Amino acid sequence: MALEHISTAALAGAPEIVGDMAYAQFFREEVESSQQPEYLPFPVLTAQQVAALLDPLCEQGAAGMVALAERQKERCGGDLLPILKGCPTVGAALTALLRFMPVHAAPVHWQPRRQGDSLMLCNWIEPLPGLSIEQRERMSFLSTLQIIAGFGEAVGNALVCSAIHRRPSAAGLHWPDQYRGIPIQSDCVEDAILIDVKSLALPNPNFHGAGTAEEEGFLEALRDAHPSEQAARFRQQVKGWIRAALPVGNCRLELLAAVDLSELSRASKTRTSSIEFWLILRARNRTPPPCHT
Repeated sequence: MALEHISTAALAGAPEIVGDMAYAQFFREEVESSQQPEYLPFPVLTAQQVAALLDPLCEQGAAGMVALAERQKERCGGDLLPILKGCPTVGAALTALLRFMPVHAAPVHWQPRRQGDSLMLCNWIEPLPGLSIEQRERMSFLSTLQIIAGFGEAVGNALVCSAIHRRPSAAGLHWPDQYRGIPIQSDCVEDAILIDVKSLALPNPNFHGAGTAEEEGFLEALRDAHPSEQAARFRQQVKGWIRAALPVGNCRLELLAAVDLSELSRASKTRTSSIEFWLILRARNRTPPPCHT
């Protein structure tokens, strides 16, 4: 089972960017037909629906996605916003975002990895049936822009990013040289955002007090999901850690084999974030040798 639901908030403002009446009607019909599973607090679209709605926008190339991210800003966060603004620091808000991204946009993966003075936030889109490589690359790029513009605004623009990494496009897409003054490097081995670690300790200017009620609603959504969906989410977490760890040689099969699965099962059902999940595995081998592959 693959998780493919995405909050309708991820496409907020798209009709205004496309500026076409036929598209506006298509967009309205798709959103009105969106489903709201009983365990989720908001309506969702499938990844395939989102990709189809992005296609006309992307006829403008990357410029269309940049325009959408700039128009949306924090609105793309939807029901996550009260939780993010209920976090006292930028790092706490980022942890909350990573924890609840599987609820907000299940096919969009973000995995953190420390790299020198930066936190590298690696990104990819689940290769679901019906999604072309080009559509997945577009969704990945848009989600990167939404982290910088949307999450950035949610924490009062206190997030400091030093670079955007993009792999060479397998679909022949072209990325701009920069976004909001952040250089985009288009010849990297993985798609990622480099975040200044020091900025994670900064206070969140938008902090309004703990969003306990909102957070509990998302935790219930994680707990109340069907067991098959919980299992799929857990598999994605493990796969995400492996994918983020492989480029730097921090992933070994014997390390994974030594992990106490009961411990990780508890982690998948509680408040454990992707960062904490990474630390659980990392603690099993504090100085892993590089992979020899």
